[in-house]
Amino acid sequence: MATILPQLNSLLITEADQLEVIFGHSSEDDTNNGEIVLSSLGKVDLTNLPNFMTVCQGLQIQAQLSDIWIHNCPKFVDSSLGRALQQLGTISVSTEDSNVQISSNVEEQLPASEEKGMILISRAEYLHIWDSISLISVWEGPTFIIFQNLKELYVNDCSRLKCIFPSAVIRSLPCLSHLDIDYCEELEEIMSSEHHFPNAYSSHSFCFPQLETLSVFGCRKLKWLFPSLPSAQHLPQLKYLRISWCSELKGLFNGELEVHDEEGSNNNMLPMLRDLQVDDCPNFSKTTLAALQRQQQQNEAKDGDDDD
Repeated sequence: MATILPQLNSLLITEADQLEVIFGHSSEDDTNNGEIVLSSLGKVDLTNLPNFMTVCQGLQIQAQLSDIWIHNCPKFVDSSLGRALQQLGTISVSTEDSNVQISSNVEEQLPASEEKGMILISRAEYLHIWDSISLISVWEGPTFIIFQNLKELYVNDCSRLKCIFPSAVIRSLPCLSHLDIDYCEELEEIMSSEHHFPNAYSSHSFCFPQLETLSVFGCRKLKWLFPSLPSAQHLPQLKYLRISWCSELKGLFNGELEVHDEEGSNNNMLPMLRDLQVDDCPNFSKTTLAALQRQQQQNEAKDGDDDD
C-alpha cells in the first residue's frame, strides 16, 4: 500500500539527535510491502542528525528532488554520497538506447546497471554537503553516473574527501554554473585524472559549458584545478575565479597553458573572466597568474569600451 503526501514540497529536519529513520514501519508485516509517494517534494534539508541512517526503512520512495542540503549527518553520508542520493530517490537508470526508467527503488536497480551500456542519472540540481567528516567519495563504482541537471554544488568541511568527481562520474556537467569547495583538507583532485568512461562519454566530453563561478578555499593538498583538462575552451563562461589558502596549488590545467611567458600568449584562456582572486597560494604559477590578470584586464577594458 502506498503512502501519498501530494502537498509536501519541502522537508526540513534539524537537531534531532535520536532520529534514525524518516519513514519506517508500524509493524514487521509491513516490510517491503509499501512505498512513499512524494510527488511535490522538491527540497530536503537534513542538518545535525548524528544518528540518522536511512530515509525509508524497507520502503520504496518516489520523489522528484532537485535541491538537497546535507549538513553533519555522518551516518547517512558515510563513505560515499551515492548511497544517500539513492535513498532520496534522485537517481534513475538510462540504457545505451536512452530508454530512461525512473526507479523509486534504485538500490534494487544497481546490480542490473552493471550491464553493458547502463548509466545512472542523477536528477539533483542543487547539492550542498557540509561537515561530512566521513565522506571519502561522491560516487563509488563500478557503475557510471552523470549529473546532467546539476546547477550548483557546494562541498564544505569534508576533511577526508579526496576527489569531488571520481572516475565513475561522467565528465560532462552541462548545467553546472556554480562550484564551491571549501576546507576539504585531503582533496587531491576536483575531477579524477583516470579514464574509465563509456565511449559515448569519453574524455573529450570533459567540459563545464555553463560554469560561471569557481571558488576553492583551504584545500591544501590540491595541486591542479583540472589536471586532465586539455584546454580552457571547456570553461567558456567562467566569470568568477576565487582561490585562497591552497598551499600546494600550482595552476589550472597542468599543460601547455601553464608554460608560456610571452605577453598575450594566453589570450582568451578564460574569455569571460571578470573577477579574479588568488591569495595565499605560494606555489601557484606566476606565469599563469600574470596571464589570468591580463585576461581580466582585457575583459574589463572591453566592458568599458562597450559602455562608451
